[in-house]
Amino acid sequence: MFTHDTKVGNVFKTKEGLFSKNSIEKMLDAGTDPLQVMADFGKQNDIEIFWSFRMNDTHDAGLSGYGPIMLRANPLKLEHPEWLIGTPKKRPKFGGWSAVDFTRPEIRDLAVGYVEEVCQNYDINGIELDFFRHPVFFKRAAQTGTPCNDEERNLMTDMIRRIRKVTEVEGQKRGTPILLSVRVPDSVPYCRDCGLDIEKWMQDDLIDLMTVSGYYRLSPWEDSVKLGNKYNVPVYPSLDESRVRDPEAKKLRMTVEAYRGRALAARSAGMAGLNLFNSFNPHAPIWKELGEPATLARQDHDYFASIRGVGAAAGGALPHRSYQKIATLNPKAAVAVSADKAATVSFYNGVEYEKLDSVGSPQIKLRLQFDKEAPQNIQVALNGETLKSSTAADGWLECTVDPGMLKLNENQVTVSLGDKDTAAKWTDLRCTVRWNHDK
Repeated sequence: MFTHDTKVGNVFKTKEGLFSKNSIEKMLDAGTDPLQVMADFGKQNDIEIFWSFRMNDTHDAGLSGYGPIMLRANPLKLEHPEWLIGTPKKRPKFGGWSAVDFTRPEIRDLAVGYVEEVCQNYDINGIELDFFRHPVFFKRAAQTGTPCNDEERNLMTDMIRRIRKVTEVEGQKRGTPILLSVRVPDSVPYCRDCGLDIEKWMQDDLIDLMTVSGYYRLSPWEDSVKLGNKYNVPVYPSLDESRVRDPEAKKLRMTVEAYRGRALAARSAGMAGLNLFNSFNPHAPIWKELGEPATLARQDHDYFASIRGVGAAAGGALPHRSYQKIATLNPKAAVAVSADKAATVSFYNGVEYEKLDSVGSPQIKLRLQFDKEAPQNIQVALNGETLKSSTAADGWLECTVDPGMLKLNENQVTVSLGDKDTAAKWTDLRCTVRWNHDK
């Protein structure tokens, strides 16, 4: 279902429930097509416009809330339940039951048709195939709970190849390229097991750019950048909102300072730019700031060991924990520390503060949180160098960090206990960088 004037797909017309103010049908009848409005605006303001196509949105799999409303509004799924990976009563092991099955040639043909219609009717600059909403694609794999096989991966790659041909043919007709982008999980093995052979797509020059990550993150940003560089494909991080379950931890991760830190860490890892997802406030300062790393470096910012935490695959796709190569530290994924078991967690810094061409240095604090008051005889080391610590007013353990102690990109924090009779759960890490702009 779409919100542009489609004849191949279906227009999302429902006015039921929370969609009671949906005016798309009225707009289209009046000659106002949202996608055309955006394409025109892009041309007038020299902004490239991409049409983003969710490859398997399963918001309609819920049995309450807006799930049934969205399903009732979807003619394709109602008319062809055999094209789905399950039913409300026979749910697959992984993935929302309402996901379409890309084993079906009808589904792959429709996907190609949707893209072709947009390329022919709208003067857009690119197509984004969003495989993160939601990452489940094949009925057999979803029902058995096993990874996808070569046959399934080949079906998906063949579809990408057909879509690539469409963008090239239509781009040649108009005399300007139509770029092809994909949004995928940030792990080649995980993508392969989900049915997405992203390295094959790059090898065969099927995509022009790639956005990685979503509501869970699996690898350091450098891994994705290295992959993209190998095939000359620019890579962008998807900076989705945090969904860690602890309210206070989530609040800290949704600040402007946290977004600045995320942007700095991603750009220092070599990312070509940034992709913001579910950022709905057009007046938020991040829209004016995040594109300029040099400016961000001199503004207050925060780093965390993990923004996502363990994360969740919306729609219940293939379990991802075994693919996770980065820290997941947050109050709902604590790390045990004892006298005979030190713990090391990394966070990623995006600035070489001593090389900044400015007067003065920022005040940097490494702040650690535990499940109870910080234990006595605790020792904290940053990149192997022991730090002096004290307990702040809010109960966090706080260490002052000299700017020269921070490495660009990965920094390791090790916590150990000197008292053999004590143990603790390390629940969070936050590194705050603050500038005194009054001087």
